[in-house]
Amino acid sequence: MFSTLRKGTPIYVLRKDPTLSVETGEVTEVSVPAISNPITTFQPGFPLQQKTTVDVKVKIGEHPYEFKQLPTDAVIFHYDDKKIVVSDSKDEILREIESMRNISAEALASIEKHREIVGRCDELIAELNPQVRRAAENAKAMEGLSSRVDGLEKSIGEIKGMLSEALNKK
Repeated sequence: MFSTLRKGTPIYVLRKDPTLSVETGEVTEVSVPAISNPITTFQPGFPLQQKTTVDVKVKIGEHPYEFKQLPTDAVIFHYDDKKIVVSDSKDEILREIESMRNISAEALASIEKHREIVGRCDELIAELNPQVRRAAENAKAMEGLSSRVDGLEKSIGEIKGMLSEALNKK
């Protein structure tokens, strides 16, 4: 927990952007816990639950960093729209990385399914919309013509080569 951070404690920083990397740093300074959500009005029957945070200065390599308002009751914290993750627990960073990996693996596994859906949707759209169907038929016809022209060009090239060879022999 960030409440137990002391000078010299290792801290782990997972950077998600632009590439994934993990850096290990060392705490150089920890602020006194501060109340992060001061309650200005007392409500009878509700216990006061005030959250506290600490500001932590860290040295990673030769570079100093400061992480502000780490919740003292947390072991992992996401900064900058979850692009930077800070923790004093290597296991928490590992869990975060495993979670990212699982999400990406699921996305990769679903690619083929989504290709099939897109293909079937295109078929249904062409079936229900005559303009789209004609455009698809025209594109297919153009593709056929293009391959036939490519074949003719190849044949003409071969004929030129044979004529050139025959004329050079004389």
